Amino acid sequence: GDARAQAEGLAAKAATRRWRDVPHGPDLAAILGTAPRYLTVGHSGLDARGIGAIAKLDQSRRGVFLHDTIPLDWPQTQNDGGEARFRKRLDWVARTATHVFAPLAPTADDIAGHLHTRGWQGTVTVAPPGVEVAAPIALPADVPTDKPYFVALGTIEPRKNHGFLLDLWDS
Repeated sequence: GDARAQAEGLAAKAATRRWRDVPHGPDLAAILGTAPRYLTVGHSGLDARGIGAIAKLDQSRRGVFLHDTIPLDWPQTQNDGGEARFRKRLDWVARTATHVFAPLAPTADDIAGHLHTRGWQGTVTVAPPGVEVAAPIALPADVPTDKPYFVALGTIEPRKNHGFLLDLWDS
């Protein structure tokens, strides 16, 4: 409900607050040195104070790993303002990124389509997650197998619609 939405909002603000104190111009250049490299695997810092500030530095290279374009492709799955926030971040990526990465080829194609409509001329590089899939193991003895069950992996967020799965399961 409202308390959860407020908690999520506070967590998001805390995660991005660190950008408030990012120095600009010569101060940032003095810290980062010559030809800095910037790589982000999340969506924070895709704005004027993050990637925009780095883009102003001579010879900087800016890489962004985008996981998907769900906020634009499926806006009905987003919190209020989620689509608009993602659109602004993608605009910054198109204006400032020198490299863009995606986890899968179909995702790279989706991302490239959105970026190219914004004038970005680069190629989205597929960079699969660097993990090996573990071999299956036996279920723990205390997991009841006499009743149906499902497993959902991932962070609990409204856009991932775990509530819908639980409601569907209940019916």
